[in-house]
Amino acid sequence: MASPSKLSEPAKTYLKFLKQAQAARASTEAAGLGPNEDALLSALALHWASGRPLAVREAMLLSDLGSPSTLHRRIGTLKQLGLIEDQSQPGNLRVKLLTPTKKALGQFNKLGTLVLKAAK
Repeated sequence: MASPSKLSEPAKTYLKFLKQAQAARASTEAAGLGPNEDALLSALALHWASGRPLAVREAMLLSDLGSPSTLHRRIGTLKQLGLIEDQSQPGNLRVKLLTPTKKALGQFNKLGTLVLKAAK
């Protein structure tokens, strides 16, 4: 059996990543997020970061993350936790875009720090 000291650098980095991933899961659980809410928050954040935040109606079409009613409930949970908020679209007050809050951005910062630790 190979000893940990004989692992390649990529293997060591991957194992560090796994350790930090465990810490990240604990961090999201401490924030009140289950894995499904975390996946939805990540999807919403990726759309927002690409310059195209999703409206509630669009978010409910992310079928790989659940049914529309389930997604609507998870959106409500993320709002209650203070991780996302509705923002009116200029020129169309009926469309509410889902955007991360400062609390969510702080959570992303914590998670990013853990990823950087894994790369060291």
